[in-house]
Amino acid sequence: MKYLITVDLEGIHGVLGEKYCTLSEGPDYQDAIEGAILEINTVTRALFDCGAEKVAVWDCHGSGKNIDFSLLDERIVKVCHDSRGRFGFAADHGFDAVIYLGYHAREGLAGGILAHTFSSNNIQYCKLNGVAIGELTVDAYATHDHGMASILHAGDDISCPEITELCPGIVTVITKYGKGRNEGVLRPREDVLAELYEATARAVNGPMPRPVTPFPKDATVEIRYTRAERAEEMMTKAQRLGIPCQYGEDTHVLICRVSCAAQIPELL
Repeated sequence: MKYLITVDLEGIHGVLGEKYCTLSEGPDYQDAIEGAILEINTVTRALFDCGAEKVAVWDCHGSGKNIDFSLLDERIVKVCHDSRGRFGFAADHGFDAVIYLGYHAREGLAGGILAHTFSSNNIQYCKLNGVAIGELTVDAYATHDHGMASILHAGDDISCPEITELCPGIVTVITKYGKGRNEGVLRPREDVLAELYEATARAVNGPMPRPVTPFPKDATVEIRYTRAERAEEMMTKAQRLGIPCQYGEDTHVLICRVSCAAQIPELL
C-alpha cells in the first residue's frame, strides 16, 4: 500500500497562535514545525511497521517550504505541488490512502483554533451548494478524485466533525481542545503521539473510508472575499480557467460553477 501524508500546521499539537496574526507570522510557527516533524515521523513509523510500500509527505501549509525534510524518516518520499493543480502529483505515485496532519477548522467555526479556509486574510467563507466548507472537505474530495481513501485526521476537536461527516469511518486523533481562535486546552504531547501511532495502525488495518458521495456535479461554490479587489482578480482568473462565475450579493462575493474539487483552491 502507498500512503500520502498531507501536512498543514495550525492543527499540530501545541499550537494556539497569536491574535491578528497568521501562524507563519506568529511566535508558534517554529513550535508548529517541530511538532509536525514529531507527528509525521510517528505516523510514518506506524505505516512502515504495518507493511507500507511507500510513504510520501506533502507540506501544504502556505508556500510549502516549512518542514526540514532532513529531519524526517529517511524512508519518506517528498512530493511538491505542481502545475497540474491540487494533488496533481498523485498521478505519478498511485497512492491508495491519505492521512491529514495539522488540518484545522473552517473559517468562522466557533472554538476552532486558528480557524480559516485557505487564507484568513482573504477569505470570509466558502460554501459548496450553500453549505460552508473548509480545507478538509476540499481535500477529501480532491484526494478521492485521485483514487485515495481518507483514513486518518489529526487536529483539534472542532475540526473533526467536518471530516467525519463526509467520511464516516475515518479515524481521528484530537491533538487539542479548541476554546477560541487563539485559546485551547493542549493534551500531553506524549499521549497524542502514542495515540497517533495506535490510530494509524488501526486506520491501516480497518476498512477504507470514502466520501459519502462523489463530488457533486455542476456544483455551486460561493466565496466571500475580504476585499473587492481580490474578488475582481479571482473573477478574471475564473474566466481564464473557463470556470463560469458571476458576482453574488455584492462585489465581495463570487458564485462559480465548478466540475471538481481541485478547481476550488484556484479561486481562493
